[in-house]
Amino acid sequence: MYNTKEEEKSIQTIRENLGGDVHVLNPRDYDEDPDFAYLKKRKGLSVCFRLIDLTDCLVFSRFYMPKQFKNYVLEYLQHADEYSHFKSRLKENLKDVLGRLQHLVMEKTSLVTPGVAKEVNYALRTKKDVYELLPRKLRAWNKKLKSDFKGPDDPLYGTFSLMLKTWKDGKCERLLPPFWWLMEK
Repeated sequence: MYNTKEEEKSIQTIRENLGGDVHVLNPRDYDEDPDFAYLKKRKGLSVCFRLIDLTDCLVFSRFYMPKQFKNYVLEYLQHADEYSHFKSRLKENLKDVLGRLQHLVMEKTSLVTPGVAKEVNYALRTKKDVYELLPRKLRAWNKKLKSDFKGPDDPLYGTFSLMLKTWKDGKCERLLPPFWWLMEK
């Protein structure tokens, strides 16, 4: 939700709940820096953990799936079914991704990504105060957080991320032919 009205509202909510003079260490400020992105790619989440070490507390939010995005994914799945011959070319260990994707968008309203779960759990292990960002308030969080994905290398997470990116930038052609990134070579 970087560079959106939701981000502005989130920062405002954090300040209203933790004090107006609080300094918010916004991950966007780091993720948009190419040097940081390179370092994060090389060192992984340990870079993010170092940032958490510099804070007094951690505020996390779930990804709330817009209805339009859910419809986009379901429509893609429906069109992919029309070309059912692609299913025979899917890697054997990835055939369940389509069903998991459909279940995810139909049954869930919000998601926790693997990185967010690891950051929250790290903050809890290091005895930081952790809060979940809700509309207009913060809720104290004190238990282990579980991701909705098996991990950053989960093909479902990769598929979901690719679909979200193409939905946001409108470059749907990257998704054709259906599920090409899950097929045998």
